[in-house]
Amino acid sequence: MPSPPSTPAAKPPPPHPPRTFDRPLRLACAALLIVAHVGLARGFTPITTWFYPLVWWPYVLLVDRLAWRRGAPSLLEPPSRLWRMALLSLPFWLLFEALNLRLENWHYVGLPENWLVRTSGTLLSFATVLPLMWVTAELLGTFPAGRMFRLRLRPLPVTPRLCTAMRVSGTLCLLLPLLWPGYFFALVWASLTLLLEPFNHRAGRPSLLADLERGEPRRLILLLVAGLICGGLWEAWNYRATAKWIYSVPFLTGTHWFEMPPLGFLGFPALALEGFAFYHFACGWRGSRRARWLRVVGITLLCAAALWGMDRYTVRPWATAGADRPPAGFAQGS
Repeated sequence: MPSPPSTPAAKPPPPHPPRTFDRPLRLACAALLIVAHVGLARGFTPITTWFYPLVWWPYVLLVDRLAWRRGAPSLLEPPSRLWRMALLSLPFWLLFEALNLRLENWHYVGLPENWLVRTSGTLLSFATVLPLMWVTAELLGTFPAGRMFRLRLRPLPVTPRLCTAMRVSGTLCLLLPLLWPGYFFALVWASLTLLLEPFNHRAGRPSLLADLERGEPRRLILLLVAGLICGGLWEAWNYRATAKWIYSVPFLTGTHWFEMPPLGFLGFPALALEGFAFYHFACGWRGSRRARWLRVVGITLLCAAALWGMDRYTVRPWATAGADRPPAGFAQGS
């Protein structure tokens, strides 16, 4: 998720100071990625069970350092950026897990039977969602192909009518899948972008609407490409792992690429846009200290409820990775 462009009056950021940990960190991340793939190929049980966090956290740190070396901002400068993004990843993805209790579009198999171990691994994995899309977009923007996206378009007039239409559309994209999940399940992957972008634009936060208002689609394109790349890696790395997810998507029960129906890959670019809108919306919250703490407590309780529902209805720790896809009514325990 590329950083917002600087204004003409803004001073250029100071050059990155040399980091003594940069090279050791890159080597350690690359080594861990190699070890994880070798362990997966040989069927080492701890690695096949924990493969997701074993590859995605090194990926985040390695890609971040590679992007930083090419002039992009780093999530590790300061490190609080990474921790904040990782923490916000939890409510971001658990929202979709809560929606999936109604949609029944995926379920998990092969997870550890111990609840504490399973939940710890779940949170560690979900915390990667926003950082991995962010660093991928940042790295893409440093290459010549990424710089080619600096094309100019006719500015988009962002009017109150357009913002109202987006908010109404976003609300419908949440309500229709809940009412008729078998027909409108795909709309959830546009809901947050449509709902939150008008608020971000109005508040002056980094916004795709603001970019298009200036006729600059570069960030939008980078996010879409980054989402598609991350989606391909998600599915490729999920396919052979023991602890994994399996899809049961209406109308798309034929050909699968890895575990995903081909049309399902279109959801990953949309997810990257939602992640961008959600992150800047959450970072822009203001209010008194008491109000901020009340929001934190409320969101924590909602996340706990979503995690409980997911663990109760979506997770099947006793099932194997080769289990058949669930029948209709899976989330209701039928």
